[in-house]
Amino acid sequence: MSLEKVKLKVKLVMKDHQILNELLGQISIFLNEDTIENNIDHVILVLNKITKTIDMHLKLEDEYIYPSLIACDIPHISKTAKEFQK
Repeated sequence: MSLEKVKLKVKLVMKDHQILNELLGQISIFLNEDTIENNIDHVILVLNKITKTIDMHLKLEDEYIYPSLIACDIPHISKTAKEFQK
């Protein structure tokens, strides 16, 4: 995989982090007993979005990011990627 493609994949992973932070912010508003019952549909919707985002994120890491980093010529990067992929 070319360096440009790896950079693109890394940008996608970073965007996932931003999306997850936004979704967690949305759901944190409702995490008390008084508001969660009245907004359960919204909470479920946001939880589903979080689940899908994490699933896609992990697949992207496993299929593209870690293999590219493991193949890196810089030993400590390759070693760290191998440890994270376990």
